[in-house]
Amino acid sequence: MRRHELSDSDEQTAVVRRAEMAVRLATWLVARADRELPPATTACGDVETPASRYVREGGYLDWARRGARGTDDGAFGRGVVSVLAAVDAARVELDRRFAAGLRGWHEAGRPSTQVVPIDQAVKRLAGRFLREKAERRLLVVLMDGMAWAQAAELLESMGRRASVWGPLAWHGLAGHRIGDAPFPPVITTFPSLTEISRAAFFAGKPMPAGPSPNTQDDPKRWRAHRDMVKFCGATDAPQLLLRGDGQTADGSATPEALSQVLDRSRRVTAVVINTIDMSLKTDAAHQHVWTLDTVKALRDLLERAAEAGRAVLLCSDHGHVPSDRFTGGVRLQDGGARWRPWASADAPVGEHEIGLAAADGVWAPRGAHGVVLLADDTQRYGGGTGAGEHGGATLAEALAPCLFVGCKDNPAAEDDPGQAVRPARSPTWWNFDVGGTEPVLEVDDPRSGRRKKPAPDNQLALVGVTPPVAPTPAPRRPPSASPLATAPLLIARVVGAAERERVVAAVEFLRSRGGVADAAAFAAELGEFVARVSGLVSRMQEVLNVDGYQVLRYDRQGKQVHLDVAKLAQQFEVTL
Repeated sequence: MRRHELSDSDEQTAVVRRAEMAVRLATWLVARADRELPPATTACGDVETPASRYVREGGYLDWARRGARGTDDGAFGRGVVSVLAAVDAARVELDRRFAAGLRGWHEAGRPSTQVVPIDQAVKRLAGRFLREKAERRLLVVLMDGMAWAQAAELLESMGRRASVWGPLAWHGLAGHRIGDAPFPPVITTFPSLTEISRAAFFAGKPMPAGPSPNTQDDPKRWRAHRDMVKFCGATDAPQLLLRGDGQTADGSATPEALSQVLDRSRRVTAVVINTIDMSLKTDAAHQHVWTLDTVKALRDLLERAAEAGRAVLLCSDHGHVPSDRFTGGVRLQDGGARWRPWASADAPVGEHEIGLAAADGVWAPRGAHGVVLLADDTQRYGGGTGAGEHGGATLAEALAPCLFVGCKDNPAAEDDPGQAVRPARSPTWWNFDVGGTEPVLEVDDPRSGRRKKPAPDNQLALVGVTPPVAPTPAPRRPPSASPLATAPLLIARVVGAAERERVVAAVEFLRSRGGVADAAAFAAELGEFVARVSGLVSRMQEVLNVDGYQVLRYDRQGKQVHLDVAKLAQQFEVTL
């Protein structure tokens, strides 16, 4: 829907959403964990450390960047643009650092203790998952072109449904963790293109230099994948359904795909969903919403996977960068929007490019020395009107989401700790928690014309906007340090120590937020699914709402949890 077709209500919703994302970006600028990234001490450090950081929070950051874009009309628009400019500059720096490190990582043979080359992902994730327990069944859903921004949005959508889905605990079990992110950083082959990287994923090996692989051969590659063949019977083979076989014209899953998922005699089956990749060819001004309601094939497949007791490996072959920051370059005769052939080792490479010689993990056309990739999200070769592109070496393109998810109500998880389902954990700044970190955004000093750092009041100056005076938050205390933890009335009302600690943790969190918190922030703090916040609050109300006093309540319309600190202190006879 184009802007002039929006109703007044839609316009208002869009403005509110843009403001919300802008505030998240401002909070990130205050909290900026990327400032803690140490200088690389090895040839691979500038790949491994930024990759883990990006998997941890980069998808949320890019989701917010896209959502905050719009016009610069008025004080509000100018303020948002100034925040975006600061975030964009930081992202360019991170992308170029990562891209520059790729050469050393490839020259070192692509070490994989902290990251996973995409051609090894099936073996190290799907294969290991299935080997550990014979009862496990798996559905591999490859979302063509899904970047971590879309993965984060889909994970949040999964946690808000009545039948909630979330990441499996498998990733955090001893011996399974890869890197220091909650999920393994999976790096594409290069260029980060469907025909190159998806083929490597399904074949279990990089594609050799020469003619471009044919994506229609991916089912053959999957059937021959030696780490998947062992989980099929003597008369069967691993099955992969591409778009024409797995999706209907309206984007739903086909009966054939649903039947394969429900077939419990199959330990593993796979489907490719092209919804995100196809969206990159649409109007660049349109902002897509990625939920289980909009990606119908994924919703259908998850429902059937829940019925069959299957876990799902939700993965991608590559990510992409949106086109909203592109400046057109010289159109190339060979190559693509984000990559070009590298004729020889001494051929020039620009400041915004990185050259990689042909090797394992780097495909090149026949006769080329290697490929040159764009290293930030501001450039493309030639013109174009699509919503996004891929093929380059930015974090958003090169880090392919690859994680296990499962249904919370799956009975198979009861005796299998690896299949226990956990809520997706967003970064603290996503829920507007700066953690007391000093701000780093520089602003103009109108008196001197020079740049200066803002006063350490944890507020950011936006162009043309006078920031409000924020209330001083109450200091955060661990549950054990809270006076409520030893209140006789609480001990009498909650016998179990673990549940009592959880109630105290909820109280301390709400107290530090001035007595009110968004449901998503409350859920993240307590490790709960957003869809189950209402039930969680109801259970805690039975403890805290003494003698009919409304100490704790949940505003379902506003999606906020409220705590009356004064009433709590009075009822439990404590000083908070």
